Amino acid sequence: MKKLILIFSLFATTVFAQERVPSIWAFNISNTQGSYYRATLLEANRIQNKYEFIVEHKPGAGGEVAAGYALDKKGVVLLGTAAAFFVRPYLYDSNYNFDQFKPIHVMAQSPAALVSKDKSLQEILAKDKITIGTAGPGSMIELMALKFKQYFPNKEVILVPYKSSPEATIDLLGGHIDLTYEYLGDGESRGGRILGLTGKAKIKNYPLLKDMGYPNQADLGGTYLILVKNDMPIDQYREIQKILLEAEKSPKVQELYLSDYSSKPSKLQTYGDYMVWYDKTIKYFKELTAGQPKFSR
Repeated sequence: MKKLILIFSLFATTVFAQERVPSIWAFNISNTQGSYYRATLLEANRIQNKYEFIVEHKPGAGGEVAAGYALDKKGVVLLGTAAAFFVRPYLYDSNYNFDQFKPIHVMAQSPAALVSKDKSLQEILAKDKITIGTAGPGSMIELMALKFKQYFPNKEVILVPYKSSPEATIDLLGGHIDLTYEYLGDGESRGGRILGLTGKAKIKNYPLLKDMGYPNQADLGGTYLILVKNDMPIDQYREIQKILLEAEKSPKVQELYLSDYSSKPSKLQTYGDYMVWYDKTIKYFKELTAGQPKFSR
């Protein structure tokens, strides 16, 4: 009888064992974008029992720390990241290249806001020296600040790097820096004065920076996606992608998208669609960063 119980126990363990998948988020997990990455994976765990997605948090160097960590992992691994994944290799020497990954899920795109503590942009621009907080070297927010700085070649504009946008916002509200960029949902929730939005979509009564005399801000914004290593077998890729797409339908995930004023890119359905989108996005960011200096680490 004991032997039968042992055999049954081993059989049950084999049948119900889930494959653990490290699921790395490359930035501050407290951001709204980190929240909808986590919410998507929690829902993915709830709706199936083949995979257990284990969320890890590896911020640093505009997402480069997480990318390197993912490449060092054996087996299946997810990398939750943002537009910084495409920006960093063009601004800094990087420890990863685009060919090592492929996209499995594009979560959303969102506008960013230029934020001050309480002053108008005119008041700030009247100063001889202006400080702008940025969220990590090679981040999309750093690129926004660099492109904004281009409009003031004769003024001292200093970019102040932080590990994450919440840290930059804390210093902004403390009066230590003049400006920072923050994605709109987080910008509203954390306080400060929203001076204008990146992108081309009008939201509430906020002015667009492109209409305020800064046209290079029209093509800037957040993009959030999940990558896998390029050697993932196509059958497993499609299986996990289907899980993520179903998990995204969760009311909790959709609520988080709405709170961040996020939108989805044009429909991505097939493996080919995702690869075309990936190639186009790589080229897009190459053009967007053209003319920017290349920095050391």
